[in-house]
Amino acid sequence: MKQRDKSYITYLPLALLIFFLAACASENIIDNPLPLVEITGGPGNYNSIASDEVEFVWKGSYGNTLFKYRLLYYNITGAVEESVTWSDYSDDTFVLFENLDDGKYEFQIKPLSENIEGDEISRVFIVDAITGPAFSFFKKSNIVKKDSTFRLGVNMEDIDSLSFFVTVLNFDPALLNVTSLDEGGYSYRNYGQSLEPKLDDAALKDSINTYGEIRIFSRLFDEIDSTNASLSGSGEILSFEFLAVAKEILKLNSRKLMPEKLILQKYLLPPLKMPS
Repeated sequence: MKQRDKSYITYLPLALLIFFLAACASENIIDNPLPLVEITGGPGNYNSIASDEVEFVWKGSYGNTLFKYRLLYYNITGAVEESVTWSDYSDDTFVLFENLDDGKYEFQIKPLSENIEGDEISRVFIVDAITGPAFSFFKKSNIVKKDSTFRLGVNMEDIDSLSFFVTVLNFDPALLNVTSLDEGGYSYRNYGQSLEPKLDDAALKDSINTYGEIRIFSRLFDEIDSTNASLSGSGEILSFEFLAVAKEILKLNSRKLMPEKLILQKYLLPPLKMPS
């Protein structure tokens, strides 16, 4: 009996130590759990929206939770279009994204509380805002710095039998200069495309960038026998490259283009206007 009592005395400190450590670990889990975030407003996962703006609303698991977020855009190959940085952490619980181009997006958000970062959650959605037949810019919104270049495409949406078109692009030469004009990716993959004027003429390019206007003539043709061809469907039919020449950072918002008369869709685009 005495031997058994000594065994209890020997193992008692060890049992107390294990109990103490378990209690500490349990207390730590209760007091410092990972913060959580829940998206309470916005399109459902993989839902399609017929608008070029979207609002997301969310809430955290604690009153002192902060959040950071970002919006990714996926191109037609399924890759992220460009590097997108996270927002700064803040206590904001909603965000509105405007001037979204048609396509696939992913909204991502992370919570932070007591310097502990929680797991990221996301919501994928599709923007299908342009109802054809129509013409539109891509991208609708560009943020550029002085001496940087960016591309601006003109897309056709659900157009039937486009074979020839003429359009005028107006822009503010104090903000932007045109550096190149190229055939669109959609027209290039299907047919040959002739474009006038050619911007390899330095004097002509200087004139265009002085007056801020370029008139474009384009014809689609079969590359085998050079006969006229027509293109139907949706995709890019023109691609411009611009150089930002203003000193300040520019946020350029292009507008959606809609032809005034249905008959013009086969032959003419309405004038394209860049913001001043």
